[in-house]
Parts: sequence; C-alpha cells; structure tokens
Amino acid sequence: MESLLVNVSKYASSHQKSSIENFITEAFAWLLRNDFAVREAIMSLLFKQGQECGIEIPHVGNSERIDTQVNFDGKYPDMLWDSADNTSCLIFEHKVWSELHDGQLYNYRKYAEEKLAKSFAIVLITGHSGQHMFTFLTKIHII
Repeated sequence: MESLLVNVSKYASSHQKSSIENFITEAFAWLLRNDFAVREAIMSLLFKQGQECGIEIPHVGNSERIDTQVNFDGKYPDMLWDSADNTSCLIFEHKVWSELHDGQLYNYRKYAEEKLAKSFAIVLITGHSGQHMFTFLTKIHII
C-alpha cells in the first residue's frame, strides 16, 4: 500500500507554485486505491453523468490501478485509472482555482488516441464552472 503522506510530501509549495491541486489529487488517488466504496461511488457518478451527456464511460471496474502525474510525452494529466485488464482507462484533470491551459485536454486526448490503444474518457474535476473555458474538448465534467 502506498503512503498518502509520502506521496503528498513530494509536492512542496513555493512562492511561485501552490501544491494544493497535487495534494488533492494524491488524496483522491489514495482514497480510490484504498476504499472499495469510494471507487464504486465515483464509477456510479461517472456513469450517471455520462448517460446524461450521451457519453459512454469505459468501465474500469473495481481496479486499484491508479497512478498520478503520468507522463504523456511531456504532458502530465493528474491521474490515470486503468482497468484491471488494461483495456480501458479514465484520464483525470483536476483544477482547484486555476483554468485549463489552451489545448490541455486536447493534448491528453491526442496522446490517448495515438498511444494508449484502449478505450478512454477524460474526466475534468473543477472547483467551479468558470474554469471550463476550454472544456468543449472533454467528454465529461464533474462539478
């Protein structure tokens, strides 16, 4: 089992950078890895949101295969949740008080389409809807 405290300690804040998004991501990933009920609740929410938007969400099941800060050719989505059989995944981007970068979700989608060879969806989790300036590129939003 990975240690939450070890994982969050690698993100030191500075006057130029806040580590709050990384801290939240690591805490969320730890919860998903370690709590079956949380994994089920998040998957249920994703399926419901997907149905409401007419989007098919790939089923990652009860997989504990959750990594943070995965390298997509120099682009780093916050979290990647792989299915146990490695045939599907969910790519997460978390924004606390910042906006998406221009092309950020497009870059994740392009990498996933070209290099992952599995079904996927991009999940954007934000603090408020004003952060959705570039969200027309994503498949689902959780607010």
